Amino acid sequence: VDVIVLHAYHEATDSGELNPRVTLVALGGYGRQEMAPFSDVDLLFLYDRVKDKSGEFNSAVLRPLWDAGFDVGHSTRTVSESVRMMKGDLESCTAMLDARFLAGDSELFEKFQNKVFRSVPKKTVGNLAKLRHSRYGKSGRVQVLDPNVKESAGGLREIHLLEWALKAHTGTANIEPVWEQFFDHDDAKTLVAGRDYLWRVRNELHFAMKRKQDVLDNEHKTTIAVGLGYEDRAVTEVAHRPFFVKARSDAVIDSQHRVGSADRYGQDRGFELAAEHFMRDYYTHARQIFHLVELGFGRVTRDPRRRGRPLLVDEGVIAQDGEISISDDESYFREQPLRILRIFSHAQLKNMRLSEQVQRYILQSLYLIDDEFRREPEARVVFFTIIRRKQRVATTLRLMHNLGVLGAYLPEFGSLTCLVQYDVFHLYTVDEHTLVALENFEAISRNDDKSVLKRVYDDLDRRDLLVLGILLHDVGKSRREEHIRCGVEMTTELLRRFDLSEADQLFVLFLVKCHQEMVVISQRRDLDDNRMIAEFAGRFATVDWLRALYLLSYADLSAVATDAWSDWHGALLWEL
Repeated sequence: VDVIVLHAYHEATDSGELNPRVTLVALGGYGRQEMAPFSDVDLLFLYDRVKDKSGEFNSAVLRPLWDAGFDVGHSTRTVSESVRMMKGDLESCTAMLDARFLAGDSELFEKFQNKVFRSVPKKTVGNLAKLRHSRYGKSGRVQVLDPNVKESAGGLREIHLLEWALKAHTGTANIEPVWEQFFDHDDAKTLVAGRDYLWRVRNELHFAMKRKQDVLDNEHKTTIAVGLGYEDRAVTEVAHRPFFVKARSDAVIDSQHRVGSADRYGQDRGFELAAEHFMRDYYTHARQIFHLVELGFGRVTRDPRRRGRPLLVDEGVIAQDGEISISDDESYFREQPLRILRIFSHAQLKNMRLSEQVQRYILQSLYLIDDEFRREPEARVVFFTIIRRKQRVATTLRLMHNLGVLGAYLPEFGSLTCLVQYDVFHLYTVDEHTLVALENFEAISRNDDKSVLKRVYDDLDRRDLLVLGILLHDVGKSRREEHIRCGVEMTTELLRRFDLSEADQLFVLFLVKCHQEMVVISQRRDLDDNRMIAEFAGRFATVDWLRALYLLSYADLSAVATDAWSDWHGALLWEL
């Protein structure tokens, strides 16, 4: 692109008649030297004085670029005009932070860049953090059905926001030397790998669609997956295909019409489709980017001055200024691995966030959660304390999942991380669907007292077992077979490890085994069939089992998509 733009610039200047004192500057993605095949080309015609501006010269440069098919964004300003604009507009400010010299007066560009970085508003870093929070929120819905590779949570824009914050914070365009101040070597490597992967995906999207396209539509995922070299892969020992059935589709068009059902039979049994494998990798990178950018912003915006009075919560654990921190390094967890779970319990109880430092230490300590840890009775006590509380259960479990703790402690749930079911019904990946179901269940407590859901919720005796049932209801999907049968097998093993009472085990296994039945019966069977109703009622050992399955049915269905639950569904379910 530089070659073409510079050729147009030199053609205009070589004409002799049009040769003002102008500097050609690349802005935005073009300035960062990050462009997809159909990206915009953003140019700034920078003049020293207003009277030097030449619309005729600008047109002479732009005309051949338009003729070549480029989508060109352009502006004409002096240095003082540029500085004035960046002070009043965050978007203009970030564009100029990415400015790159192309041609013309290099001294004028140096003057421009020096003034830009000296004039960056003090609130820029804070405004970028607010912008990120307004776009993505605290949890960041990374695993949505049709993510935008550039703009969605965990996308390329996340990295841009952090890079702009670092440039504003350090007052320099070259942030490579200061990168290590905010990320350790492994984090930086992970962030770079994620960025490179997203660029591969975005470029493939543009090439495949032959236009600017940044949304991974469901219908195009197989096309992109095959273009990036993905194939269907076996994930269990039962997976088998005859030698004449290729893992990779012979025809992309035929492959696009295949969907990944919850239960796999025939030649797809035990296989993860190419589109599912691809999207699992995509979401894995996006989750890592979202979390690392979150940590990066935490470090950039952290105020070293402590204002509140520190409160000792536990040995070595301090609550101050709305966050939980520790007085030691990662050895704090190494000395007593059980502290990993306990610190989440403290954060939940105090309604405080974990400090950026604590989150890093937890990530470095995940190896401590081994089989011995999982069988530890004290660990089970702490975990059940978390899920038994009335407030912030879903928030705490989501944080544990984001930091890898939930999947390490419950590997059955960990197998769902970024697991994709390639269909048009589920808005989220399986792990995200489960967490949204937990959030929807917990939100019932804030419903109006007249709500039937709220009445049943208040009457439920064992919320902790229902929370566990919601967590585990879809774990069987990771095996890509009959997901309920597999889920019961996996849950049985987990419950034995927990050493729960037989009654509690039967309760949770019932929820996993029957989690679809109430919705299916209420919508597809004749509810005036008393014989069928009597048979169904006989499945419940206690009224609490019925309450729990009713609430699980609501949580599960409402978490499939934003419009999956309706008053009609609710009326049928309540009638049953």
